Amino acid sequence: SDEMDERKECKMKTAFILPSRIIFNFPKVSQSNRVIREFGSDYFLRVKFLDENLNQIFPSEQTEPLFDRIRQYLNGFECAGRRAQFLAMSNSQIKEAGCYFYCREKESETNAGFIRKWLGVFEDKNVGKYSARLGQSFSSSIETIEFKLTEMIQIRDLIVNGYNFTDGIGKISSIKAKEVAQEYGLEFVPSAFQIRIAGYKGVVAVDPTIIEKTESLQLRGSMRKFQSNYFKLDILNYSKYSEGFLNHEVIQILEFYGIKFDVFEKHQDKMINQMIEELLSPDLFLELIKIKLGHFNFFENNETTGKDKIEYIYEPFFRDVAINIQ
Repeated sequence: SDEMDERKECKMKTAFILPSRIIFNFPKVSQSNRVIREFGSDYFLRVKFLDENLNQIFPSEQTEPLFDRIRQYLNGFECAGRRAQFLAMSNSQIKEAGCYFYCREKESETNAGFIRKWLGVFEDKNVGKYSARLGQSFSSSIETIEFKLTEMIQIRDLIVNGYNFTDGIGKISSIKAKEVAQEYGLEFVPSAFQIRIAGYKGVVAVDPTIIEKTESLQLRGSMRKFQSNYFKLDILNYSKYSEGFLNHEVIQILEFYGIKFDVFEKHQDKMINQMIEELLSPDLFLELIKIKLGHFNFFENNETTGKDKIEYIYEPFFRDVAINIQ
């Protein structure tokens, strides 16, 4: 469907702020977040601070005048008849010298300060921690079900000898996990979700032993970052199938438990020989790239014969695909 799911996506206005000017870009489809869903994407501007060559600026004596210029924009600027006010930044934007501005008519009661109060009560006075707590609500997420206060409970962390073995890990009942999966649009119920709710962040794992409806979402104290009255469960990610690979650490552990190193060498030689065969045999090569590109229905539409037959193994694009798969 060409219709945009506002729970998942939005059209975001973006701009590059340079020392001498502002470059406004066409709106582009971006993943939504809690704040944008509440206040509407039309009033937000996602900004990156760059130099005149559109490169990121790094602190130094030479770039200090550029940062002075940037600080002027952080105090706000006029934008298409609206007043753009600095709002906050997500965790990823901190690394990329970016942030969100809120652009609203001057007479509007809703401004950047109002939104920050709506997000919750932040106790951290440290600037870095305060910025990170604000950014927690700007993480790309999908809104699912709303929990009642009676359905949530805070449980203690498991701490032994000063080590926290449950840091950031809570629990959710099987019934609620199924509801969340259905609301998210999944055909299966994952074993864990990465979440944001009511000032809590972290992961909740499905616990089939939870049968009480009043304690269907159990959050740890280590997950609580600030106080908030937003009780809709936002999902950032969920557990899914992924391939496992041997790395240096895993090999060391297996060797410790008695697996001879010759076993790993034999597996490595077998995989290398298989890779060579796939890059030399047209039939095996085609099967390899179909694994990654078959869902585009490209191959079914190009199964020609004779001199017009496409030799995928000699095509640079498909060879690059095959090498990257390896």
